[in-house]
Amino acid sequence: MVELKECDQFKAAVVQDSNASALLAAIATRKDRESPFLRLPGEIRNLIYLYICSDDTYVFIKAFNTNRIYRISSRPHGLGIILVCRQIHRETDLLLYQLNEFHCIGLQACEMLHTKFNMAQRAAIRRLSVELTLDEDCMRITRGCEMGVRARGFCLSQIYPNLQRVVMFDRLTDQGRSPSSDRNKQVSREILINWFRDGNEQVEVVFARQTMFGVELEE
Repeated sequence: MVELKECDQFKAAVVQDSNASALLAAIATRKDRESPFLRLPGEIRNLIYLYICSDDTYVFIKAFNTNRIYRISSRPHGLGIILVCRQIHRETDLLLYQLNEFHCIGLQACEMLHTKFNMAQRAAIRRLSVELTLDEDCMRITRGCEMGVRARGFCLSQIYPNLQRVVMFDRLTDQGRSPSSDRNKQVSREILINWFRDGNEQVEVVFARQTMFGVELEE
C-alpha cells in the first residue's frame, strides 16, 4: 500500500474522527527537528526576521459612505514568512507590527484603524502616519473638544500604549494650495499635535512633507 502524504494522513484522521490534533503536533515536531532553518540558533533567526519583516508600510483608507477601512497597499514582503509554519508564525507575528509603519489616508481612517487589530497587535505598534486636511480636521477636533468628547471615543495612548512616533502630512500643503496663513497653520498644527499626543509626552509627533526625494520632516 502506498504511504499517504502527511496532508492526506491528516485529512484521513479528521474524517475518521481520530486524534487529529496529536497527528498535527507530531508532524510539527518532526518539521521543527528536521528544518535547517529552525535548527539555527534563535539569535540568528531573529536577525533574519528583522531583515525580512522591517521597512514596510501598511496603507489604510476609509471606504466612502461606510464605517469600514481597507488596506490598499501592495502585499508587504514580510507577510509571507508568518505562513510558513506555526513556530515561525509565533516568532514573527508581532514583529510585523513593531517594525513597520501604519499609514492612514484621512483622520477618520486613523480613528478606525484599531478595529483591524487585536489588543496584542495594537500594543506592538510603534509608528503611525496620517494624511490630514489641516483646517478641516483641526476644526472637527476642536468641535469635539468643545463638546467634551474625543472624536469617536478615540484615545491614542490607550489604543496604542507603546506608540513612539506619529508623522502627519498636510495634504493641501503637499499639493501647494494650503489656504491657511502661517499663524493659523501653526495654531492648527499645535492643536493636532496635542490631540495625537494625548498627554503622553513620550510620543514624538511631527509634521512632514512628500518630496521627489522622499519624506522630509519639517522643523
